[in-house]
Amino acid sequence: MVPPKEKERPTKAFNPLTESSDSKPDLEATAPGATSEEPENLTPTETLMLDLSRKFIAAVNERAFDAALALQDTSVGEEFGVAINFTAQLMNSPKVSDWDEYVGFFRDTVAEWPEYHIGLISSTVSLDNVRDKADVFLLAEETGKPPGVRTVAPSRLEWLKVGQKWMLSKHLMFRGAEMDPMGVEK
Repeated sequence: MVPPKEKERPTKAFNPLTESSDSKPDLEATAPGATSEEPENLTPTETLMLDLSRKFIAAVNERAFDAALALQDTSVGEEFGVAINFTAQLMNSPKVSDWDEYVGFFRDTVAEWPEYHIGLISSTVSLDNVRDKADVFLLAEETGKPPGVRTVAPSRLEWLKVGQKWMLSKHLMFRGAEMDPMGVEK
């Protein structure tokens, strides 16, 4: 029997924030057992907000932190960007007060826990065009922090429309259940 051939890694650096995940079939930003189905009846704006969330997760998993930092400076097209007053509260960690500090939080996390990985379980968007506000809700699984433990945690990403541009203004990640490798809640 011939062993299965391993996927070849691309020789060109992949930028998950600017390149389509379709061009990188081995990009793994979903959790095992997660559904890959898109929520139904999404507007193009909602679809792009979910895609940006997935691409940020992919940037963390690929350790592409320069690409993640560039999101604030260059935005994605002319319709999306990161607010100057962006804040984040990630589980039990201190509040993060800007995008550089936010990306640094994930850079420090992977430096301390090299096996750290985020897997997206499910996602949805609530768009309110009257109030010019959108919320992206994510259910994600963190593994490798520490090794052998997985944490399922919900998140809320708040987007505000300023003029014609949607700006990511806040990320809240709530403490979830920690599971041991056998899937038993601790």
